[in-house]
Amino acid sequence: MSTWVRMKDKTYFTLGALLLVGGIVMVLTAIVLTMSPPRGTPAFEAGQSLIVGAFCTGVAIVPGALLIWRGFKARAFAKELEEFSGWVRAYRRIGLADLARKLGKSEMETEKLLVTVVDRGLVRGFIDRAANEFVVPEAIGQSMFVGACPRCGANVQRQFLVGETPVCPYCSSVIAASVPPPPPPPPAYVRR
Repeated sequence: MSTWVRMKDKTYFTLGALLLVGGIVMVLTAIVLTMSPPRGTPAFEAGQSLIVGAFCTGVAIVPGALLIWRGFKARAFAKELEEFSGWVRAYRRIGLADLARKLGKSEMETEKLLVTVVDRGLVRGFIDRAANEFVVPEAIGQSMFVGACPRCGANVQRQFLVGETPVCPYCSSVIAASVPPPPPPPPAYVRR
């Protein structure tokens, strides 16, 4: 989890707890002063106690509870971003339409989520606008380009990552990787 998000939810929890506890203490103090005031001090009337209770509820208890609730939401969102960023890193290269479909969100929402995780430094990468795919930097240089299908001759024009099995989208045949063969071994040294 990024430190910014951790700091944000801790701040919400701390402020919320302080307000909530402070408001409850003030309400309890007003009740105690109404029930049994200290000697030599005027007694609180029930109406005054209700006013103090309403004031404390509106100014401290409700905002404190809302800040604690907001802290839980911030923590849940941070956890969601962490899981999402790990998931995206595992793909190396994924189309935005595929990513949106897997998330059950629109492409625009998915792109906003990607921008958020990139801005917060949870994942490094960029959106390849030509292919409409998100690419992590580790995938650069690990790809091969397929121009045409050798079986049906269709114009494929796609990048495939090393380790993926290129399949023609038209005839569904597996396209053999055009990786150059390894260099021949050096000649054996023969001692004469």
